[in-house]
Amino acid sequence: MVVYLNDLSCGDPAAPLVKNFSNVNTFFLIADKLKSIGASLIVITGDFKALKLCDTLVAECFYRGEFGNDHRNLLLQLRNYFVNRQQIDGSHIFSHPPTQRASVLLGNAHYQSRPAISFTFNPVFATETITGIKDGREAKIANIYDYDQELDISAFVTSNDCKQFDPTVTPIWNTEATRLYHKSFETRLKTIKAHPDEKIPILCEGADTIALLNGWEYDEVVTKLNKTDGSYRRIYRSAKFRKTAYLSVDFEKPEIFFELHNHKGTHLGEYYWDGTPNKNPDPKKCHNIEVC
Repeated sequence: MVVYLNDLSCGDPAAPLVKNFSNVNTFFLIADKLKSIGASLIVITGDFKALKLCDTLVAECFYRGEFGNDHRNLLLQLRNYFVNRQQIDGSHIFSHPPTQRASVLLGNAHYQSRPAISFTFNPVFATETITGIKDGREAKIANIYDYDQELDISAFVTSNDCKQFDPTVTPIWNTEATRLYHKSFETRLKTIKAHPDEKIPILCEGADTIALLNGWEYDEVVTKLNKTDGSYRRIYRSAKFRKTAYLSVDFEKPEIFFELHNHKGTHLGEYYWDGTPNKNPDPKKCHNIEVC
């Protein structure tokens, strides 16, 4: 998954980068956090070393005396998160009235319904939404600017991503993002055996994120419809796919498993967190669910 650099946030050309380098540190922490949910690439146009931050090209940081090894090592690590897409569609232009500037990168982020990631040299970009004008109309882009910001996982996955998949066949298609997230969540899962009373909230947290990464959304109505005194339910609907299907969390194990159901609620099988089938459809229909 990708996010787009908000190139309007790269700082005042008159401001010294060396005195504002803490913003680069924050940006790196955000990029590293995004990697844990599979958003490991930041789209730019051109080479990373040609990027100008405040008064300095990134390339200049490697020979100018005021920048130390800590600065350079951080930039070398940060470079791995950027991808150069020179063929980006230049017809998508996003105008930002507060700065009186325009951006093709933000225009493409809006066109593809992708989030942007911003430096905060300018506090105007310390906001969860960037508002501007595109094609003569108001346009909004989800913005990531702070390490402690709660991420809207659903903003990273679009209907265009999901529509090529049949949710009753490939419920978990975003395999690399799912794998990276699960890896970052394994420590939490391992605490279940020592703290069984926390199993349900931990499994819900992990399952919620994996579902969102794959285009599923929590269905409160269907969940309530299937709750009983003796069992806990959490059910997701294939909101961003062409077909309707349902995933329910299996709370019997100390790991994330899903039960897959078709649009009628008929059980289609059990799946591991990564989409690998584990069990065939239940012939006794005990795993069927009620749907609206």
